[in-house]
Amino acid sequence: RLAYCGARCQRRHWKSGGHRDRCDDVRRIGLDQYVANAQANAARERAVATYVAEAATAACGFCGKGGQLLRACDGCEAGAGFFHLECLAAYAATVAARDGARSERFQPWFACRACGDDFRGVGRLAVAREAWRVYNGLHPTDLHRVFAMNNLGDALGAMGLHRECLPVREDELAVGRVHFPNHTPQIEANLARCHTQLGNYAEALRLRRRVVAAVQKREGPLSRMSLEAARGLANALGDAGETDEQRAVLKQLWPRLRRALGDAHATTLSCGAKLAHALVERGHACSDSVIAEAEDILWECLEAARDGGADDVTAVALEKSLEETRRLYLAEEADDDGGKFT
Repeated sequence: RLAYCGARCQRRHWKSGGHRDRCDDVRRIGLDQYVANAQANAARERAVATYVAEAATAACGFCGKGGQLLRACDGCEAGAGFFHLECLAAYAATVAARDGARSERFQPWFACRACGDDFRGVGRLAVAREAWRVYNGLHPTDLHRVFAMNNLGDALGAMGLHRECLPVREDELAVGRVHFPNHTPQIEANLARCHTQLGNYAEALRLRRRVVAAVQKREGPLSRMSLEAARGLANALGDAGETDEQRAVLKQLWPRLRRALGDAHATTLSCGAKLAHALVERGHACSDSVIAEAEDILWECLEAARDGGADDVTAVALEKSLEETRRLYLAEEADDDGGKFT
């Protein structure tokens, strides 16, 4: 139902504002499908407009014809990788209906058939909106619909459209709790990520706590999934300003990551650096021993990065953090000595 400011406004909209036609469509196909159709059409128009100049001399990779073409990958050469959304949707729906591994069946909805690159940008969102239009009307437990909802949430998040992503993730969680309880922690993690992007740090932290509790109960504290959940919790604690608890979580997590992934793994190095930063965070009273502990952690990370062949960006970032920590230590010494170095 639409709310109007008065009977006169309602009559005008009904007669000349398009309400009558829209109501007929909504009654015929349902509000959810009507909205999915409208959003898919808008996303397609935007994607076609984005590539209209490049597509002027291109042809669809499926039917070979021109027209309203778009693309969604960066791997194809210039002038290639274009398609009509209707052609891709028909091909993707056919492949998804086959037997086989789920990742292979749904791949045409999220990766280029020609170059294999995952879809990106406005083209990705247009394809995701189209998949949701196609599968929205299926039963909530149908895997095609489950995939389409998750894929749409991922595409919206990648585009930075977090307010639009939020209701998708919330609907996904509502379905997951009833029909797919084993997948609920992953869905809650996706929802927490969305809340973080929107600045809803308290809600994101609440969800991250639930994820850690559920995953550790099911998988144990040392599983890969548990370690990833703990990383998410540490980040959420930092965002929410819970620095003391964040330090405690990171102190447990870093040695576990070293055992599970190795000292030179990017995730291990990132966690070690975050732990060192949390120990000497500005506004937190630091003793000499705490600053020395942070320095030791960063030095261990730097040596592991160099020995493990980490990229230059990682090594430079660790060196910079180590230098900043050393300067903090010297500043503390100066304060202890009345502002004079000895």
